[in-house]
Amino acid sequence: MVDVYCLGVKDTFYELMTRNEYDEHMEHILEITPYPLTKVDPNYAFNIIYGAIEYAEDLGIEPHASFANTEYLIG
Repeated sequence: MVDVYCLGVKDTFYELMTRNEYDEHMEHILEITPYPLTKVDPNYAFNIIYGAIEYAEDLGIEPHASFANTEYLIG
């Protein structure tokens, strides 16, 4: 969860799943979310995340502790 306006990375999580599990999970997410989801280039997502972190750090706010583990999944 990324707050681009202030807090940076608020929380992270990951779960290993098969392709079928992932497809079912995404189908469920699309059914319950009130917001439209858009596929983006991985570089775009990377820049959003690290831009939010940089902005928050300028305000003295560190990323959520869980980011120390999950950041390796996006590198």
